[in-house]
Amino acid sequence: LADPLSNLKTGNIDLANFAITKKRPQVQLMVKLIRELLQCAGGFDEVIDVGGGRGDLALAVAWSFPEIEVSVYELHTPSLEQGQTRAAELGLENVHFRGGSASSLALELEVSARRPLVVALHACGGLTDVALDACSRLGLPFCICPCCYASLPELRPVPLGPHTDLAVLARLAEGNGLPSEVSDKAASSINALRLYQLDRSNCSSDFTGVPHVKELP
Repeated sequence: LADPLSNLKTGNIDLANFAITKKRPQVQLMVKLIRELLQCAGGFDEVIDVGGGRGDLALAVAWSFPEIEVSVYELHTPSLEQGQTRAAELGLENVHFRGGSASSLALELEVSARRPLVVALHACGGLTDVALDACSRLGLPFCICPCCYASLPELRPVPLGPHTDLAVLARLAEGNGLPSEVSDKAASSINALRLYQLDRSNCSSDFTGVPHVKELP
């Protein structure tokens, strides 16, 4: 089975616990949302996982939807190699691991007729924004789970707001030891700015018909 715990190649107990308590339910929820999105939007034969690492999400998607081609775009070569090895072990022929960034992917899609579903799990900081920008400009459906908010600001195609204000929000969203209501509100504020930007780009945030969820651990 394409499970995050089975994908680990280490006996590290902490990593194993993280795979069981966090990564597994996250991947399961993302697969559920992708299924709903495919039913709502329909007509897609390709899913692209941006910054997909060793493929915890992509392998599960390829396993769950054998009729769909799944591509992982990742810059970290060892992760790509690990994903390719695991895909071969699982006998999955519909998942492919490619070295490339979200920016290069956007350029590639602009000159092609491909209209995939774009997904990302733990898309760190600016990686979320560059992926959303590409989906907005090209009219692509997406299912993206943001991660940390302060990292990779150089990837952000368009500023979400004044630099100082955004930096404060990012620190609050990632603040260890802060009350959860503080960090949750800061994270929600950043994501609200992202949705506002999508709306301004004529890409409605609710066009998929899939509701916002707060189930992700």
